[in-house]
Formats: sequence, C-alpha cells, structure tokens
Amino acid sequence: MNLENLKVEFSEVNHKYKKDDSEILSVTQILKHIGIIPDYPEVSRINEARDRGKAVHKLLELLCDGYNTDEIVDLYNAWIEKEDNKTPWRQVRGYLISGQIFLNEEITNKAILRSEVRIGNELYGGTVDLLVNDRFIIDWKTSSKIKDEDYLQLAAYCYLLEIRESYIVQLTNENYIKYKTPDMYYEIWEKILCMYLNKNDKADIYREYRKLIKRQIKIDEHSARQLVELTLRHEEIKKEIERTREAVDQSLNIDGIQLNGFIELDGEYWDYNKSKSSIRTKVDIKKIIEHFNGLYGEFLTIPRVLEVIDQYTTTTIIDGSYRLTKKTKRKKRDEGKQKK
Repeated sequence: MNLENLKVEFSEVNHKYKKDDSEILSVTQILKHIGIIPDYPEVSRINEARDRGKAVHKLLELLCDGYNTDEIVDLYNAWIEKEDNKTPWRQVRGYLISGQIFLNEEITNKAILRSEVRIGNELYGGTVDLLVNDRFIIDWKTSSKIKDEDYLQLAAYCYLLEIRESYIVQLTNENYIKYKTPDMYYEIWEKILCMYLNKNDKADIYREYRKLIKRQIKIDEHSARQLVELTLRHEEIKKEIERTREAVDQSLNIDGIQLNGFIELDGEYWDYNKSKSSIRTKVDIKKIIEHFNGLYGEFLTIPRVLEVIDQYTTTTIIDGSYRLTKKTKRKKRDEGKQKK
C-alpha cells in the first residue's frame, strides 16, 4: 500500500473527487448509478439524521487527531456555525464517549491513526473514516441499521488500499457494537466493479448483485427434528412443574386448614408464603453479533446456533420456596382471648 499514490483532491462544496486534475466518481455515486443505494428524498427527519452523522464524524475526527475534550467542544461549536449544522453538543456528546470507549477497548495506545483519509485511483475515490496502522479500516455509523451497501463501501476502500480487513463501529449514546466486514463483500465489490467498468447494463449488474448478496442459513433435517423434540419436551417440563406445585399445595392443605394467609398445625399458627422461581438472564448481544458476523451463507445447525448464544448468556435461577414461619405472638394473643 502506498498512500502517496492514492492521494486525491476533494471539494467540500460540490463533494467531487479529483485525481491528477481529472474528476473521478465516488463509491457512493457508483452504487447509486447501479441502484444499490437509493436516492433518498429531502425529508427533515432524514436530514436531521444526516446532520447528526456528520457531526459525530467531526467529533471523532478531532478525537483521533489528539484533541482533549475542552478543545473538541470549542472546535465543534466553531464547526457547526461554519457548516450550518444545527446538531447541538448535548445530542452528540454520548456518541463521542462511545467512540472513546471503543478506542480504549479495541485500539492500542501505540496505534497509528489516520482519520478522514481521502483515497482514490483513476477509477473512483472515497473517504476512509479511520485507517489504523495502515492495516484495517474503521467506519463510524450512527444509524440504527447496518446495510449491505455499508459493507460494500468498505470493500471498495479496501480494494484501493489492497487490504481485506475492515469494521463498522455502530455508535449509540450509550455504547458501541463492532461489525467485521464479511469476506463475501470484497468478492462482490470486485465482481460488480468489473461489470461496471465493462459497461454492462446497470440492470444486469444489479441483478448479479442481488444474486450474489442472497444469504441463507440452512438447517438440516436432524436439527429440525431436534428442535421440535426440545419444544415438546419444554412444554412437558412446564406441565410437570405445575403438577408438582399443585401437589405441594394439596399436601399443605391436607395437614392443616389455611386461614387468611396462615396455616394452623397442631394448635400453632404459621405464616404461609409461596414464591415462584425466578430466572435472571443476561445476554451479551454485542458479543453474539460479533461472533456470527461473517457467517452469512454458511451451513449452520440449530445446536451450533444455540451453542454460540449459550456461550454469551449468563443465567441465574433463584428457586421459589414454600415457607412456613412460626407465629408465636399470634398464638399467645388468641389464647388470651379464649381465657377472657
């Protein structure tokens, strides 16, 4: 990889890329021309989300460039005035913190970070959010859904840089989720780029894209039968639990008469409490997503899926109980009433 050879000029005004004074297409333009990325209408809600995304990208660019929080706030406020971006600091502060958490957890302090890197060749250009050690790409996302075209854009940048490792980091106001670009997107990009350069009809390119992008998780017959058996067994276990509870209730009522939440046994009063079992489950969704990311199209069985989910799931079972607590004061009080 030679970043010097990939340098391009970018105009912030008309969002055009130039290579050696010749205008080149952006990755987004190519994907729009094929029909993979739709032309979104000018809707206020979409515009607000776009402005927020741009604002978060600016904050993270400042963060990766080494500015501290106070400096970032000042530079950000100056930037939104210049850009006419109406996203206030309070709405994006959480995203900045999530980005900082990601860098602290996933990227070493000695890493070489290059933010907002403009790259291109004679065919197309684009902007890399973050290049780490000239080895892999990070793409910041604030949208709630990760789309196929997001991975394709990363594959296009990797094609230019001659690398095959990239990640989408989806940021929220509270945390982040990291998605690794599956290998198939690199192959899909090379295929549709070749067709595009050969001037194939864009409808044909889009059909080929849809054919390549189809993803299907298959389940074998044995696993399907296992799932049915487990489901039936689960229902039977639930019924057995109910039968046991009814049996316990009946045995308690045989030995004594239940009175207003108390049970009288051999002249003694006992407080009667029955609590159900409770289950507390904590699922590490982030780890599960990261584990399965890249498995599209592979042959997965139900036991394998359940095994991975179980690996990142912590379950605590708190047993229910039937508790009888002796109430001596009540007995003495009742005996006193009888004497009177």
